[in-house]
Amino acid sequence: MGEHPDPYLKQIIAEHVFAELTLHMLLEETVFYPAFAEQADEEGKRLVNEALQDHQEIKALIETLQEIDDDAAFESRFQALRDHVEQHVEDEETTMF
Repeated sequence: MGEHPDPYLKQIIAEHVFAELTLHMLLEETVFYPAFAEQADEEGKRLVNEALQDHQEIKALIETLQEIDDDAAFESRFQALRDHVEQHVEDEETTMF
């Protein structure tokens, strides 16, 4: 059977992921989305609003994860975060870029 990663190491990795995601979202919200919206038609503006809603959901998931002590619950929520981020990236790549 495989060895489970050290909980402390998992927490360090998770905090790094949270920091990187938060920085990425901040850059999109302050630089990319405003520039995109400025040049966009109504459909483009709708896409920006949807992306901003995705960011709010991702931020809420991060906040929840930072408060979870139970390892199984953490892993389940972390997977939900991963799935949400992957869908968000796919949406951006297919509709905005």
